[in-house]
Amino acid sequence: MTFKKLALAAAIATVPAVGFSVETLEDADLGGVSGQDGIEVSVAIGTAGIGTDIYLHDTDGLDLGVGYSGYSFDGAVVIEGLSIAAGSGATIGIEIDAGDRSTSANAPILNVNVTLPANLTVSTGAISVANSQIDNGARGIDGQTAEIISNTTVILGATTLNIQLGNEEQTGSLAGSDMIVVSSSVVGGVSLSGFRLSDASNSGAGGIGMSTMTITDAGGGGNLTVAADINADDTGLVIGLGQLGHSVNGLSIEIVDHYLGSTSAGIVGDVSLVGLNLNGTIVTISGK
Repeated sequence: MTFKKLALAAAIATVPAVGFSVETLEDADLGGVSGQDGIEVSVAIGTAGIGTDIYLHDTDGLDLGVGYSGYSFDGAVVIEGLSIAAGSGATIGIEIDAGDRSTSANAPILNVNVTLPANLTVSTGAISVANSQIDNGARGIDGQTAEIISNTTVILGATTLNIQLGNEEQTGSLAGSDMIVVSSSVVGGVSLSGFRLSDASNSGAGGIGMSTMTITDAGGGGNLTVAADINADDTGLVIGLGQLGHSVNGLSIEIVDHYLGSTSAGIVGDVSLVGLNLNGTIVTISGK
């Protein structure tokens, strides 16, 4: 027997002993090896955060009705300095899995679970309006006004979102199957600071604003309960607020240093909204 034939015979003889290595690895097998089925992504937000500017182009202009000069040219909502930041070591977790109820492919689902860290800070950026250059064949803006709404800082607690695509089996706080389910108890509630709505006719000197706003469950506890269902249908983006705040008492809003005009004109005072119940409310957002 030649050396080549001997090597071939030895290779064939060893196949039964290592046959598992050429078998198909199912998802469950991979899970046993890696400790996690599907795909897991961890996004560590850098110290500089994640930021961007946004131009929202309205390409059909504005009809103010009889008695007004035409505003039929394109306009744009401008958001400058939108950013997301979190504390040192904070991460956004994403877990992606796909599955089906049977081998006959009757309900395949792509499931994406997203967890947001505590103390996630969102800066809305300064909001203004401008002329859109879309009708000039460009993607930019010109004629930008002074800011309409000042940069507002929003601090969120830990939040979980579960997204299902392809098919939807999950049912959130309201009836029906849902694309996105938000379920969270935001520790410390949601806090906003620096909000100001400016009056353009007074060159931005006057406005409506506040120092801080805190939103929590009515009745104490200091947290904010959120159970919301989000779907996209032919009417627009439909947000179902199954629970926002306490299940019975709703939510409380505490506004500190509310002012009208300017702070130099004097502070109106603090404002408390107690027991605002939006549970079961459905909000639809669409184009016009």
